[in-house]
Amino acid sequence: FTEEFKQRYKVDAETKPRAKIRLSQECEKLKKLMSANTTEIPMNIECFMEDKDVQGRMKRATMEEMCADLLARVEAPLQAVLRTSGLSPSDVYAVEIVGGSSRIPAVRETIKRVFNMEVNTTLNQDEAVARGCALQCAMLSPTFKVREFKVEESSPYAVQLKWKQSMADEEAELEVFNVGSTYPQAKMLTFYRKEAFTLEASYPGPNHYQPVIGTFEIGKVVPTAEGEASRVKVKVRMNIHGIFRVSTASLVEKLPTPEAEVKEAAPAEKQDDSMDVTPPQTDGQPTAEAQEEPMNTDQGEAKPEDGAASAEHSMPSQPEAGQPAPPPAKETKEKPAHEAGEAEPAKKKVKVHSIDLPVTSCTGQMSTQALNHYTELEGKMIAQDKLEKERADSKNAVEEYVYEMRDRLSTSLIDFISEQDKEAFSAKLNATEDWLYDEGEDENKQVYLDKMDELRKLGDPVTVRYREAEERPAAFEDLGKSIVHFRKILKRYSEKDEKYVHIAEEEMRKVHEAVEKKQAWMNEQMSNQAKLSKFQNPAILVLQIRSANDEFVKKCNAIVNKPKPKVEPPKAEAKPEGEAAPAAGQEQAGADQQAPPPQQPSQPAADLDVD
Repeated sequence: FTEEFKQRYKVDAETKPRAKIRLSQECEKLKKLMSANTTEIPMNIECFMEDKDVQGRMKRATMEEMCADLLARVEAPLQAVLRTSGLSPSDVYAVEIVGGSSRIPAVRETIKRVFNMEVNTTLNQDEAVARGCALQCAMLSPTFKVREFKVEESSPYAVQLKWKQSMADEEAELEVFNVGSTYPQAKMLTFYRKEAFTLEASYPGPNHYQPVIGTFEIGKVVPTAEGEASRVKVKVRMNIHGIFRVSTASLVEKLPTPEAEVKEAAPAEKQDDSMDVTPPQTDGQPTAEAQEEPMNTDQGEAKPEDGAASAEHSMPSQPEAGQPAPPPAKETKEKPAHEAGEAEPAKKKVKVHSIDLPVTSCTGQMSTQALNHYTELEGKMIAQDKLEKERADSKNAVEEYVYEMRDRLSTSLIDFISEQDKEAFSAKLNATEDWLYDEGEDENKQVYLDKMDELRKLGDPVTVRYREAEERPAAFEDLGKSIVHFRKILKRYSEKDEKYVHIAEEEMRKVHEAVEKKQAWMNEQMSNQAKLSKFQNPAILVLQIRSANDEFVKKCNAIVNKPKPKVEPPKAEAKPEGEAAPAAGQEQAGADQQAPPPQQPSQPAADLDVD
């Protein structure tokens, strides 16, 4: 389209970044339309360059011809997938494309041709992620029961380790994880070294932008007490995210068991072959062992169960220079004890002690100095952005104030400013507006704050008069209600109301004086305010009226809300001193005398007949 517009409209989009971006956006929209339509689709851009409107048209077939070399590259990874997995197109049940560029018709045709089947478009990218998460949650939850479903992630690239052989310049290498290895997974490698050594991890093959993963230095390696190479076990792992690293390293020492412990050991007890410190032999050379270990799916270190068997695969390694290879073990045929005529001697037991070694990783990350530099730079940029935001907010505040006050001077504030002050204030607002779009386009924050202060010196008195006029009637009304309330209380007191009768007359006289005084003060202030024009400063502020009301109410309530005095019950009269209290026995006797006799069942008289 750039070339077409050059010829038809004499404009070059390459010379103007803005025009180039607009053309790219329109082309992106056109591509999406062509994915759903085979007909020729128009493209129109208004005021593209030099106030010219441009238009163009394109078909899907033309687009595919222009991108033929790019579309041809789609088939290669599809064939690689089949080849790596060892599957044929007939083994594939279904192919699902979830969106993005895979929905382009030409890409869909390529996928269909490779797999010999129609592709499905029942999911988009968001739904695929959501359904996968829902299924995983259901598998982990004890509440739901779903069909057995397992997801195994595999590495698309192999990982190999390189190291220098002992006291030699030659390098040895080992492919630790093959292409398609599932992860998480860990392996244990065994080396025989007298000093610290370095492992280099990389992706084999030439098709990698950055093949080196990193280097890992195993430190504090020392020879054995006999001066031989120590056994170093290095654990490498690929975690749940497919990231390779050297997890741990340890040096294995052999500690002879004292003779007393050897005699007490059971004769049938066998030595653990998996921790044998004798180096395995391969053609007389020391070896490094690769031991696979099961891993948990979490990111913590997985530890195999005690006694679990592990498969070991040997890899060749060179001996130390000048150090002869240990002789191979010789098989000897032992005679039975009864033929030898003597008891079989107890075998010397060997204990194994493991010492953790430091592992220094140097991967493709920034140095501490560079990281601190960029962190400091980021902090400066954040501070600069904050200052820029504050500057822009200050400028916008000045501009907003100019427009707001100019509008209010003709509407709500028109009665609260004199004609002379209005002309001066309007002139100041117009001058500030012109300054904003000319000299004040890119000033610092403080300049805008100073401009705002200049405008507020003229505008704040006007807004204060308007606000006072709006709130003053309500303030006087509240004060009047308070005066009426206490007048009613004085009237009830004069009528001997039970609620206030306990208050002293002198106290109520103070309430009466406060009411009359506050009534006179209110009338005076209202009269003074009525004599002033709206554009003059008020005789009294709303804040003063409310403060006077609060003080008046507080003073009067302290008197009228006094509680009634408590009335104490009369005390019992004291008995004369000479009269003693009756004894306990006398009290009981008196009680007996006063108690009525128990009722006896009535007996009929002898001279009376009882019916």
